[in-house]
Amino acid sequence: MHRPTARTLMVLLVLVDGCGSVVSAKHDGSAIELADAAPSTEAGHEDTLDTGPLADGRQSPDQAGDAQTNAQTPDAEDASCSPFVATPCGACGGTIRCDGSCSVSTPTNLGTSCGSCSGHIQCDGTCSLPPPANLGRACGNCGGVVRCDGACSVLTPSNWGKACGQCGGAVQCDGTCSQTPTTFGQQCGSCGGVVTCNGSCSIPTPSNLNGTCGNCGGKVQCDTSCSVNDPPGLNTPCGSCGGTIQCGGCSILTPADFGAVTVRDINDNFTCCGVNEPRAYGPDGRDKSSCYPGNVYAGCSVTKTSGGGTVTVMSETPASCICTIHVNNNGIEGASYTVHIKQTRGCN
Repeated sequence: MHRPTARTLMVLLVLVDGCGSVVSAKHDGSAIELADAAPSTEAGHEDTLDTGPLADGRQSPDQAGDAQTNAQTPDAEDASCSPFVATPCGACGGTIRCDGSCSVSTPTNLGTSCGSCSGHIQCDGTCSLPPPANLGRACGNCGGVVRCDGACSVLTPSNWGKACGQCGGAVQCDGTCSQTPTTFGQQCGSCGGVVTCNGSCSIPTPSNLNGTCGNCGGKVQCDTSCSVNDPPGLNTPCGSCGGTIQCGGCSILTPADFGAVTVRDINDNFTCCGVNEPRAYGPDGRDKSSCYPGNVYAGCSVTKTSGGGTVTVMSETPASCICTIHVNNNGIEGASYTVHIKQTRGCN
């Protein structure tokens, strides 16, 4: 006996309604047939309802025909279905149906690029990465734009724009302060300066720092001045002793008492008789020569203090500060006198 398979089995449902109609339906509901189970009232036709086997145990003609139909129908339906039923098909998880079609259609553009965010077409025809409605629009305060994931391409710091530093700055997009240099307050240059708000050094270092300057061995200092200034009138005459102005002053110093007059008084006398002679006097007495150190001869004179003799200046020798006096008796008269020798403070 033929045993139909589960996928081709036809289930016959026989429903008899109150009017005697028979309803026959396949298991998948693809066919519904209605037959009149009541005897025909038309002339020449006489149908009877199959009520079972005959008295002798044989099948009635209707039962025999139904058995033959039921035996042949499954084989006929098996032949009409695809041999690949229930096997996977397409790229979207479908399986082959009895009519050979795939249970889940695969879009013709499946996997192709779509949208502006590198998406691709999915099985339901939609894009895997739909772009945000505001894609590419400006966002934040730092020049960013909306990305495919909806975030801003450039994040704005939470403290953006707030006051910062010691130079009146504000927090920028990169998180740094707009006005305060990173080196603010640190030492700079070679002259004790520190970095200021504008990034410059509070005390600039001269480009020629420590270079030679002037004529007296000076060097350029931080304030650009020369450490040793040239004296005014360099190399011109100075003082009273023939010097010239040099870096350290006058080349020949003039004594502080320059020009001061010193008078040396030498007392002497002569008696009777026959005195008629020259007598030489220096600052230290008769027959003493040479001027005092740093002094120059400034002249001499003689004063008779007593007696009748004569006393006169006979000659002078400035180089050695000698004053020569002539003494002479007047008769038998002698005389007392004082010689005055003057010296002036000169150059050393």
